[in-house]
Amino acid sequence: MLSFQNLHVVRVSKFWSLKNLFPASIDRNLLQLEELDLSNCGVREIVAEEGGETSATGFIFPRVTYLKLWELPKLRTLYQGIHTSECPMLMKLMVYHCDHVKICQLDIGAQESLFLVEKVILNLKILTMSIKDMSMILQGQFPEDLFHKLKILHMMNDKSAVFPLGLLQRFHNLQNLVLSISSYKEIFSYEEVQKHAGTLSQIKDLMLCVLLDLNQMWKRNPKMDMILQNLEILNVLYCHNLINLVPFSTYFRNLTTLDVCNCDGLINLVTYSTVFMVQLIKISIQECKMMIEVVANEGDVTIDEIIFNKLKQLSPARLTNLISFCSGNWSFKFPSLEKIDVSTCPNMKIFSPGALSLPRLRPIMVGVNKE
Repeated sequence: MLSFQNLHVVRVSKFWSLKNLFPASIDRNLLQLEELDLSNCGVREIVAEEGGETSATGFIFPRVTYLKLWELPKLRTLYQGIHTSECPMLMKLMVYHCDHVKICQLDIGAQESLFLVEKVILNLKILTMSIKDMSMILQGQFPEDLFHKLKILHMMNDKSAVFPLGLLQRFHNLQNLVLSISSYKEIFSYEEVQKHAGTLSQIKDLMLCVLLDLNQMWKRNPKMDMILQNLEILNVLYCHNLINLVPFSTYFRNLTTLDVCNCDGLINLVTYSTVFMVQLIKISIQECKMMIEVVANEGDVTIDEIIFNKLKQLSPARLTNLISFCSGNWSFKFPSLEKIDVSTCPNMKIFSPGALSLPRLRPIMVGVNKE
């Protein structure tokens, strides 16, 4: 029998001829294993079936805290025979494009699933999974507090036009939500928010990534005010059709960090009516090809000055069409700003034509291409 008593980490990638990871003769209780990362492989089962064995087999991974199963199109089960499997200390689970396997099952002895759900998810804090797999799990008759320790949820590969907000109902302690590689045209609809009011109030960190059909986060509607009232961090990456980031000034009152990258449809980041995000500490904008100014000049505006009270860092980078921070003739005050890092913005000639107050600013970092 093969034995790997001191094995702590297993990482296997791009091994398409591999049919199983561990031979049947391996010690079934890998007592020291902490991390298993299996990506882009032809694996059909994790452990090869024991020839002629008919009795139930048990697999226990008592120290595994991280499990990644990524792009395994042939994977069907942990083990072909009748078995139980436990991973009681698992804290981070990532599953993507494993379309022929059920992730978790209720019944002991089920052959078609990877794990018994209550022996895997109980201590989970970070979960990455497709909407389809998540929906299948939530349809099961599991305890209401099954995901009570989950803090970070990454949902992928959804073909819906709007994010199905009802999926978050059972994640009572969720703080960080990531939505990626999906077909959303808007993230939250009025109808979904009305049905599941309060679900989003716990979210502190939101990332939107590779949502190529996204036009807006939600339609303008005063009744949608404050749905993300406790949001502190917003990251928007590779959303090329996004044309409007912040619909109303009352949204994102507690936002401290705003990071926008590769959103080619944005002409500006915010309007004068939405810059009153009074808790903002950091703004980073990178590779937004159409952006011409950060704060839009909307013409007939009655205000004289705009104040970013807590902003400490402003980083516009690789914005090839950026002309200025704002073309409007308003006064800007940055009482806390310590750093402006301007990199590869060749058309930026002036920060703003209006008066500037930068009492704490350190030397400006400026970078240009040397082509």
